Amino acid sequence: MKTCRVFVEISLFSLLTIYLSFAQSPITGSGTSQYVPKYTDSTKIGNSIIYVSGTDNVGVGTTTPGATVDVNGSLKSNSLTIGTTVASNYPARIVGSSTAQGFPLLYLSESTPATTGVTYGLSVIHSGGATSGRTAYGISGTSTGNGTTGGKNIGGAFNASGNTTNYSIQIGGPSAGTNNYAIYSASSAQSYFAGNIGIGTASPDTFKLKANGTIKAKEVVVEVIGWPDYVFEDGYTLQPLEELEKEVRTTKRLPGIPSAAEIGARGLHVAEMQAKMMKKIEELTLYVIEIKKDNALLHARVSKLSH
Repeated sequence: MKTCRVFVEISLFSLLTIYLSFAQSPITGSGTSQYVPKYTDSTKIGNSIIYVSGTDNVGVGTTTPGATVDVNGSLKSNSLTIGTTVASNYPARIVGSSTAQGFPLLYLSESTPATTGVTYGLSVIHSGGATSGRTAYGISGTSTGNGTTGGKNIGGAFNASGNTTNYSIQIGGPSAGTNNYAIYSASSAQSYFAGNIGIGTASPDTFKLKANGTIKAKEVVVEVIGWPDYVFEDGYTLQPLEELEKEVRTTKRLPGIPSAAEIGARGLHVAEMQAKMMKKIEELTLYVIEIKKDNALLHARVSKLSH
């Protein structure tokens, strides 16, 4: 009973205090329908920038909210969750599903970018750095799950079009050095490039791979069409050595071999040149065999005459 009495006395005292406060400093001012009111000073009420539409959409800085919450201006938050799952250790997290074809979970659009300088549709800056034993990702993309037959999981997709110069992906760093990689693939899966690739050159031309520099490999496999085994077929005619000598002295090269000027103009085609060189080696082998036979006959004649 004593506790109840004390509570009633405190309540009556609170009501009396509130009444006296209003009596001494009455609140004035007015607001507009559907605006959430706010104190414009200690005794006046006016409109805030928060507007509640007839459909219960809330507009901040706008009287025509097109969503449950529509903000006409900047939004700042220490943690933002969009979806049904509360973010845990994520400053921002989008949780949901996008089942309709062509509709992403997150869509960013800028229709009127700046006409000068650099504009970004999405800029991610990770400046904290990685501590020992950890990895810091600027952007990390993962796509997993078992879909229907013919479906694809793509961790990241990029496209650029519209200007005379377009880069789907441009990598600005890091600088050259040990353990620095512009692109590092830890996957053992194969890679596919539909276009031409230039290394040290921005103009690969019609070559699938063009390198402006030295290439090192343990083994190079070149597909060759038309290997000259036909040289050893019966009926193959060798050019007489006299004619060969005359042609070599005139052209300064073996028959069928490109000149120095041709090699300088179009480069050395490895498959073609290997086939041509093998043909000359096989012809040289036949020449040696014929010379050996001629020498054997000559030796037999000399031996006969000496006896």
